[in-house]
Amino acid sequence: MNKKGSLELSIQAIVIIVIAFVVLGLILNFVRGGIGKGGDDFDDIIDANKLVNPPTAANPLTFSDVSIKRNEVKSLEVGYYNRDSDAHKDVKLRISTCIASKDVEKNSIKTDGSTLPTINSISHDIEPSTSVGFKVLFKENGLLGGSTYICKLEAVSGEEVVQSKDFTLRVTS
Repeated sequence: MNKKGSLELSIQAIVIIVIAFVVLGLILNFVRGGIGKGGDDFDDIIDANKLVNPPTAANPLTFSDVSIKRNEVKSLEVGYYNRDSDAHKDVKLRISTCIASKDVEKNSIKTDGSTLPTINSISHDIEPSTSVGFKVLFKENGLLGGSTYICKLEAVSGEEVVQSKDFTLRVTS
């Protein structure tokens, strides 16, 4: 009788060990997958070749037209290519101007710039002949919903504008 009890105990031990390894494998895959995806969401600089429209020497600032709801913050990607022969230090992005065609829309743009959309990103040093992709947070700041604006995006190194591009901004209600 003692032999039957010891055989049952060893089969139970083997089943428990197999189940433990399966659960451990599932947990490790979940953690590894979660960390990999989470890390990508928080990078502020990305490989410019992975952009839909990568920057080039002929098109050094790539940024698609934007459609945003009022009071919304949107994550966007901006590509920048340094076509100069010197490095650009602390490159930041900003919106310098926006214009509208209708008087009502024009009046929504305050002269002090407080209603201009904002782009928040971390500044980076960019070597010559190098392209970089920025992840940015774009926020509309009180422009009229249901309106379209033409705005200017600038890449700035210190106080010097090193590149600029016009784009269309559609603000929806």
